[in-house]
Parts: sequence; structure tokens; C-alpha cells
Amino acid sequence: MISTSTRKAFSEVDTLLGLIREGNRNKVPQNIRDLFQKEKDNQYIKRIEPNVPIKNQNLKRETLAIMAFLNLKYICDDDKEKQRLLRVYKDNEKRYQDEMSAKLNHLNERRNEEVASSAKEAEAENIKQPNELIKVGFFQKIINKIKSIFR
Repeated sequence: MISTSTRKAFSEVDTLLGLIREGNRNKVPQNIRDLFQKEKDNQYIKRIEPNVPIKNQNLKRETLAIMAFLNLKYICDDDKEKQRLLRVYKDNEKRYQDEMSAKLNHLNERRNEEVASSAKEAEAENIKQPNELIKVGFFQKIINKIKSIFR
């Protein structure tokens, strides 16, 4: 089952493949190009401007990942360029993982603070209640003592 988001990414990839030179497009195996064409969301039309840098096209992250893979696997012929691309992809992945880890740590810290705060509030509430019970019990005893005196 292919998600709607992936189908939209396939639409963008299919459009991009249609915009690149035929020689580079033909480096991508026909069965893969057919897959994008068959499984794309036909209702989703993404206008891609050939003269605008790809980073300014507001493409889906999944589209960029697929195009990066296709470029590395099929289109790029230069081994030095492939090695450079692999380093860039690895650095990007490391940076992404570090960001996700930092966000997760921040969320865990907030959750721990909230749990600690809730525990302190509950503890404070528990401490208040016995003191109030003691006060009420003490005053009740005094009142009972006074009543017994007047009987």
C-alpha cells in the first residue's frame, strides 16, 4: 500500500524526470520510470520551473530523497562525484539524526520536569490533607470537650 504522500512524491519525481536531458533520463531503468508513472497521484500537479534551483521549488522531502538516490545510483557517472555525494548525504543524515536526538532529549527533559512537578504537587497536596485532618480532629476534640463540660 503506497501512501498519498508517497504518490505525490512520485508525481514530482515523474515531472522532474521529464525535465532532465533524455540521455540522463534514459540512465534510469525503464521499469523504475514506469513505476513512478503508474503509482503517481494523477490529481496532484506540481509545477516545477526549470530555471529555478531545485531547493527553491518547495518539493517534498521524499521527492528529494528519491532524486538523490536516482542521481547517485543511475545518473552520476563520475566516481569522484559519487564519493562526494555519499559524503554529503552521510553528513546530512548525521546532522538530521543529531537534530532529532536533540529534539527528543528536549521533549524527554520537559516530560521529566512535568512528571517531577506533578509529583511535587501531589506530595504537597498529600501533606496538606493530613495537616488539615489533624487540625479538624484537634478542633473537634476541643469542641467535644467544651460540650462535655457544659453537660
